[in-house]
Amino acid sequence: MVNFAAEKAKRADPKARKSQFFTATMLDGKEVPPRNWLVPGLIPAGTVTLLTGDGGTGKSLLALQLATACALGKPWLGKTVAGGRALFVSAEDDEDELHRRLADVLDAEDASFADLDQLALRSLAGEDALLTELDILDPSAPGCPVHQIKVADQFKTLLDPRRSMGVDTGRSMAEWAKGQGDAQRQKEVLDHAREKAREGTARFTDWWRSDEGIAARSVARTIIDELKALAEAADRDAVASEDDPFGGSVHGDDDGLTDDQRAELEAAEAAFRAAQSEPA
Repeated sequence: MVNFAAEKAKRADPKARKSQFFTATMLDGKEVPPRNWLVPGLIPAGTVTLLTGDGGTGKSLLALQLATACALGKPWLGKTVAGGRALFVSAEDDEDELHRRLADVLDAEDASFADLDQLALRSLAGEDALLTELDILDPSAPGCPVHQIKVADQFKTLLDPRRSMGVDTGRSMAEWAKGQGDAQRQKEVLDHAREKAREGTARFTDWWRSDEGIAARSVARTIIDELKALAEAADRDAVASEDDPFGGSVHGDDDGLTDDQRAELEAAEAAFRAAQSEPA
């Protein structure tokens, strides 16, 4: 949880910051510090490195091999590795799977489990594997920009502007990422709700109270303000149409022209046709 008061106080206190500006000329004559590597030229030490790739391509196994190589002080992918202690935390594989995988890695390295006193492992499979908590977009906070965020329909139920973004949001995102949740169905529900709203407030209210509407409420509520605006706009359009017999356009297609522009265009076309019909 972010402590906004503490963060603000830290920024306001100049003594809390150790960094300071310096000119580039101050580096003149200083020896360039060497970069420390875990794997030379590939993975720097003391910082974060991200292994990315499609699911099932072996990222976790590759990381386990790296942790083993680090603990054994042996090469990894043909590259030297800085030896030392290693910690491997898995959020997917259980202890049995880690045991099987590690046995295969050790067999390839001609080593044994007794050699891995520098390697610690933990499996979070089946547990809450969230490493951080986020609670910075709280709709109740003054000036919060959450209501200005434009969210695609597939994510409407994940980022509800009426709720703060916290642990539950993180869990929902994780579930969505596993199989993209139920994004397509949710989008269909939202599109259908918009269609009903465009029929006006009375019909939309009837639909909302129907069994179909009740089943769709949990999803449709995420765009309730939009649905209300659509329904109210439909009511206004209906009243205008009933009160003004000339309110609708006499042109079947909306060409985007004003009445003056259309009249000018029609006059020009008439003049052109007249000129074409005159004898040479």
